[in-house]
Amino acid sequence: MVNNREASFNATELLINKGYKRIGCISGPIDRTTGIERLQGFTDALRKNGFTVDDNLIIFGDFSLESGRKKMEELIESSDIDSVFVANNDMATGAYQLIKEKNLKIPEYIGFIMFDDPIWATLVTPKINAISQPVYTLGSTAADLLFRRILEGRKYIDQKPVKVILEVDFIIRESA
Repeated sequence: MVNNREASFNATELLINKGYKRIGCISGPIDRTTGIERLQGFTDALRKNGFTVDDNLIIFGDFSLESGRKKMEELIESSDIDSVFVANNDMATGAYQLIKEKNLKIPEYIGFIMFDDPIWATLVTPKINAISQPVYTLGSTAADLLFRRILEGRKYIDQKPVKVILEVDFIIRESA
């Protein structure tokens, strides 16, 4: 796994350091560890930098493209956000589509940063700031742990759980 909380903290702090004051968040569901940790990082950064956590600026999606579109529209219509942190690739794709359809300029009208780093983030103008997870390493590490468990059988059960935290890359481009 990656340190979702720290990565989200750093993403939010980037927006703060760029001068944004009304930072919205399209969070994932809080019945999942990923959603909880990314939201915690977002709120931690706000608090550390003297911001009040405004629940009106936090909207919960379901990690799907459609929820990203819908939640971005809700944020734009119900608040005066000047930037947004989106907690995963699919929701960010939907949020980005909505921003473009409304002809809102990034980063002039709204700063934008996302968790995950899909190829499209480098193909659009401006290029999107992103948190890049080591996807291949995540998968291979999980497979290695599974194979170890299978090979060691009963002996493995008596061992303490293994928790591997991988580093993310923070990709600063042009969207904030």
